[in-house]
Amino acid sequence: MLKEVILSVLLGLEPAGTDADEPPEARRARMAEFAGALAVVLEDEPEPLHWAAALLSIATHESRLARYVVEGRCAEGPPGARCDWLEGHGPRARGAFQLWSWCRTAWLLSEPSPAGYVAQGYCALRQAKLAKRRCRTLRGMFSGYRKLSDCAWAGAGQRVETYVRLRRQIQRAWTETIGHGQQEGTKTGVPDVDQN
Repeated sequence: MLKEVILSVLLGLEPAGTDADEPPEARRARMAEFAGALAVVLEDEPEPLHWAAALLSIATHESRLARYVVEGRCAEGPPGARCDWLEGHGPRARGAFQLWSWCRTAWLLSEPSPAGYVAQGYCALRQAKLAKRRCRTLRGMFSGYRKLSDCAWAGAGQRVETYVRLRRQIQRAWTETIGHGQQEGTKTGVPDVDQN
């Protein structure tokens, strides 16, 4: 059920400009694979809808889920969007969440693959939770994801706005999936959006 909710939101996102030539059925298959991986990552989370919105917001801002990024072809990207490219070394970040080599599992698995997406999802979730614990607010979480020692990055405001929009879309899709009038379920509640 969570996979379908995530997939519906992913398909509603505007594709990256570099993906204009991707056939709709290929994009749908790629997004379904990614949604399935996120559903695996979030299946035991007490607040899966919150974390789905957070991870989708991170992926949206880090890579726009561009096919060349997700497939590990960063050298083919436009200048300034090549996975934190370092001249003479290549990309320093990998995957939809733009994870650096500290996430060894994601770096060891070939891209794209369901196992790679799952590994990247777990690393991104761990980094986001660590940042949230350290910085305490949603804005701080997005700042800390970018750089753990910085809880006040100015660019985090855009990510909070994206989170709020995606969180509403996810809640709407969830409600439509499980029936009107129900919330996220008994194991979770709908978290307040802290924009500090």
